[in-house]
Amino acid sequence: MAMITVKHLTFQYESIDDPLFQDVSFSIDTNWNCGLIGKNGNGKTTLLNLLCKKLSGTGTVDCPVPVEIFPYAIADPSRVTTDVLEDVSGAQPWQIQKECARLELRSDLLWQPFETLSQGEKIRCMLAALFLKEGAFVLLDEPSNHLDEKGKQILGAYLKSKRGFLLVSHDRKLLDDCVDHVVALTPQGVDVRKGNFSAWHLDHENMLAKDRAENERLRHEIKRLEASARMAGSWSNAKEKQKIGAADKGFVGHKAAKLMKRSKAIEARKEKAVEEKRKLIKSDEQPETLRIQTRDYKKSTLMHLTRVRVVYETWSTPSQTFSIGQGERIRLCGANGSGKSSLLKAIVGQCPYEGTIEASADLTVSYVAQTVEEAQGSIERYIARYAIDRTLFMTILRKFGFSRAELTHPLEALSAGQRRKIMLARSLCESAHLYVWDEPLNDLDIDSREQIERMLQESGYTMLFVEHDTMFSQSVATKEIDFDEKTNEEVHIQKTM
Repeated sequence: MAMITVKHLTFQYESIDDPLFQDVSFSIDTNWNCGLIGKNGNGKTTLLNLLCKKLSGTGTVDCPVPVEIFPYAIADPSRVTTDVLEDVSGAQPWQIQKECARLELRSDLLWQPFETLSQGEKIRCMLAALFLKEGAFVLLDEPSNHLDEKGKQILGAYLKSKRGFLLVSHDRKLLDDCVDHVVALTPQGVDVRKGNFSAWHLDHENMLAKDRAENERLRHEIKRLEASARMAGSWSNAKEKQKIGAADKGFVGHKAAKLMKRSKAIEARKEKAVEEKRKLIKSDEQPETLRIQTRDYKKSTLMHLTRVRVVYETWSTPSQTFSIGQGERIRLCGANGSGKSSLLKAIVGQCPYEGTIEASADLTVSYVAQTVEEAQGSIERYIARYAIDRTLFMTILRKFGFSRAELTHPLEALSAGQRRKIMLARSLCESAHLYVWDEPLNDLDIDSREQIERMLQESGYTMLFVEHDTMFSQSVATKEIDFDEKTNEEVHIQKTM
């Protein structure tokens, strides 16, 4: 058994005012399958880079085994895939073929140039190479991003069969499928617990419930003490006034001074007790509720698509025929590369298509892209670029957990999850009839995923979206359109959830 031990770690980026980690200590066994969780901007990727010595801070990070990190750069992606993986892993071709088969990769892919593989295929090949490295502890930074449901199932089963990794992921099902310990970044430090994510989440919610009950008790106690302190203060003031005009000024003044001294001491003790109680109140980590006014449309059907497909030089997406009704939350599902994102782009006018899209000219559509490149520049320029209400935008960001300091930095300096929140907040400010979101949960922390789930369940939003988070999709979607299904009439089946 080998332990990775972190003692008194402190780390701060030069461009950020406060330390990201301060005097942090924890240990994990290199034989554990660990899930690393925490809110966006809490330093999950930074911690991985500290563990593999790409970054350095003060304190000690002791790793007695080799540490490998995913993702990593491929020096020459034009080379044949098996040669690329041999260079990374140091393994023999037969070992590479066997490991890739465990990830359900076709053997012929190994003889194609690496750059021709799909994103999901590249991810699985790169993972196979890392886990072939003898005795290595593997650090995985969001390997499930952009993977379809089947790809995530394959990844979860594969990781469950391994021993020794630290996985950054916000996908609750994936964490439940493959981890046996949870490493949680919290405001109090790093919390390491045995069990999968659901077990940790249950314990965490129970702890928060106890903290909230204790906070409520303390607040009542503080109110009582504050009232008592005010009474003590009024008493001392009244005794001070009794000195004025007294017949026997010496006697009354001496008595009043003693009473005033006593009342002031009581008041000071009560005020001290109030401050001590305030220090005991714990921070409430529960995300605030998002409630945004939805915009009704004049018709029950917002949009109708007839045999719509996007045609590229070498391939085309399946033809799609369906309608979007008011209040529906329709999920497009299917394998990576089946054309889901292309259809969304066609609907918002970002790529040409064949077929017919019927929608009124006054229909307002808000679009959130799959990537976060749009979130750049200063926050003020971003607000001006999209002409959104600044007060509403900042209120939503506050509910997403942003601090004032975080919004003073260029948006491209924020984490991918924070940039995703910027885009979602912008979309929620646009008061649209139809919200078109392409993988909106990519890089989002678990609290924010649950926060958005609750908002969509409690609202009348009309939405067309692509998302591979199974728990979110089952909770939010009212219908599914499966791009992997085909009918002779090229009309897709709409499945009521």
